[in-house]
Amino acid sequence: MSEDRIDTYQKALAINLDATHYGTIAEIGAGQEVARWFFTVGGASGTVAKTMPAYDMKISDEIYGRSGRYVSQERLQAMLEREYSQVSRRLAEERGRDTSFFAFADTISARNFSGTNICHGWIGIRFQTEPGGEPNDLLLHLNLYDDTNLLQQQAVGVLGVNLIYEAMRGEGGIENLMNGLLDGLSLERIDVDYMEATGPDFASLDPTGLNLGLVQAGLCRVIVLFPEEGGKAPLDALYKHPIVVERRSLSLEDLAPHAEILERARLRLGEESRGSKRDPIALLEVSLNSVLDSKDTDDSEQLHRIKHLLKEFGGVMVTSFSETYQLAQYLHRYTSEPIRFAMGVSSLMQIFDEKYYEELDGGVVEALGRFLSQNMKLYILGIPADEVRARLVASCSVPLQWEFPSEGMVTYHDVCPTTPVRHLFRFVVDTGTLIEL
Repeated sequence: MSEDRIDTYQKALAINLDATHYGTIAEIGAGQEVARWFFTVGGASGTVAKTMPAYDMKISDEIYGRSGRYVSQERLQAMLEREYSQVSRRLAEERGRDTSFFAFADTISARNFSGTNICHGWIGIRFQTEPGGEPNDLLLHLNLYDDTNLLQQQAVGVLGVNLIYEAMRGEGGIENLMNGLLDGLSLERIDVDYMEATGPDFASLDPTGLNLGLVQAGLCRVIVLFPEEGGKAPLDALYKHPIVVERRSLSLEDLAPHAEILERARLRLGEESRGSKRDPIALLEVSLNSVLDSKDTDDSEQLHRIKHLLKEFGGVMVTSFSETYQLAQYLHRYTSEPIRFAMGVSSLMQIFDEKYYEELDGGVVEALGRFLSQNMKLYILGIPADEVRARLVASCSVPLQWEFPSEGMVTYHDVCPTTPVRHLFRFVVDTGTLIEL
């Protein structure tokens, strides 16, 4: 945290001492950690009109209406709607001329006793920026990574205070809000992988750019974008679906062949997963890792290219992952259905390049162990020999470390490493992990 930022205690106290904001805090699923901060620091009567812990499902349904899922955007919106409506209606006559009303809510699936659930949640705030003004909504999806329920509760508490503080302060727009969301936290504990901002203060915001900003600002490692929706929480987009992914750079060159490859891969996965209850999803994955510290593409240029890719491919996953095994591990968080990666034979050869795994104690062996886990296979497309050679040289690999034909179409059957990793490569081939596309 930079020197000009204040900690969670100071933020909660500053809100309590600001008499211009007043509202409700409703929390389900991770204790009452956000409300607790305001009571702990003192002066909570200046901020909190009511707290609400509707844990019992039947009681929750009676208060907020029935919901298919209790930890969902739908439930969060119902909570905000009811709580804001009540506090603004009941107190409008008494305080409406001098007070900006708000309602904060979260619905969380924190770690259960056996540790078998996906730990995530929805958190949001409906708030006025001036007395009598039209309210704004900020809705966030978050993932929790601490290994105990208590630590997850505490992380939600800190994030909640950060959100309320930034919303009420309203300085610097959405960028400043993003910069303050993870104060006192880290990506090892919590991330925010979807954001929705509506209302008069956010009327000019682009939904795609807003969610792309989450990766650019380091609030998460993965977002999922669709042309018409702007974004979608990865859990909602990926959960229990068969998935095929093609990785590529932000370059807008030669898009048509990649679109065709991804569509062929999606159809192939559809044949493999006919027994699945959900349709296969095909996504182009673009890693910003190589450009986050580069001056070649600024934020606006990245957004321009992402929007172009969305038109061509339909669904784009933007990540900060450098290596394929990192993405594979991430996808396994959300589905046990088949996961496939579509790639050219030259990309397959690069996966076995040991230089990419120097940070792993087990090197390429450990990376392959993480990558080629259960229900994971690779769709491999053959490409011309001269193109294979050119791509290996461009990636700084040494073509002589691989044997492959000097001309014609090269498939994975035609290549073999000359280094000791040839044994690993042969193992991968013999286990049926590679499928010719």
